[in-house]
Order: sequence, then C-alpha cells, then structure tokens
Amino acid sequence: MSENWKPYLCNVNGKIASIFVDLGLRESVPIGSKPWLLWTWVHFQSPRADGLSDSKEAPTLYKIEDVLNLCVARACAAIPCGRITTEGRREFYFYGETKDGFRNAVGQALTGFDGYKFDVGEQEDSLWEQYLNVLCPSSEDLQRIANMDLLDVLVEKG
Repeated sequence: MSENWKPYLCNVNGKIASIFVDLGLRESVPIGSKPWLLWTWVHFQSPRADGLSDSKEAPTLYKIEDVLNLCVARACAAIPCGRITTEGRREFYFYGETKDGFRNAVGQALTGFDGYKFDVGEQEDSLWEQYLNVLCPSSEDLQRIANMDLLDVLVEKG
C-alpha cells in the first residue's frame, strides 16, 4: 500500500464529501490483476448535520477501517484505494483480484461493531474508473492539496 494518502473536501452527487485517497496508485492504474471494484458503506450512528462523521465516532470508524482492510485483503487479494465520507456514511473502496469471499469478509470484519449497519457491492471495473473519475481529485483539488502540503512544511520549518 502506498504512503501517499491525501484528504480533500468536495461535492459528490451535490453533497459535501470528505475524500481520503491513495494518490500513490495514480501512476500505476489500472492494475490488470485487480479488476474488481469492491465497496462497503458503513452507516454512522451519530452523523453531523452536514452528513460527515463527528469526532466521537471517529476512533471506531478508524478501527472498522483497519479490520476491513485486513479482512478484504486476505479474502480478495484487494488493496484499499480510497474512502468517501458523506451523507451519514463512510464508503470504503478496494480493488481486488476476485470478488469471491468479499461479502463474507465484510460480515466477519464488522461482527465486532454492534449497531453499525452496512451495505456491500462489487462490480467489474478493469479500467479503475471509480478510482480515476470519483476518488481522484480534480486539478483544482490537487492544487489545494499541494497548497496544504506546502503550508505544513512552512509550519514545520517555523
């Protein structure tokens, strides 16, 4: 997995969304051995009014993400590529070698998180269109990300 994960805010389907995407994959996609787009939507127990997650629920959502990443990687030889937080849910996206075992892996991952409802889906996406056209930032959003990176460096350097 790449270490070039970047967050940004945008609108998805007319709603505010926070996207966290692995930009390190951008130069190497599509990956022919991973043609299956796999997704899980985890619905929040206490979303903010704008549909994003609140800080109280965030630690649980991070734990869910860690377990999902592990279980889906094992079952489907999948890699996480991004997530979208919007409309009271967190959408986790993966690309895998197979879809077989995906639903069972998600069910297993979420058994320890009582009260969380989730949806799952899969479709063939050998061109990685979800990653390239939805998760990856626009050129304007890429500039905002670069500006934030520069500000972080300036703060670090004093």
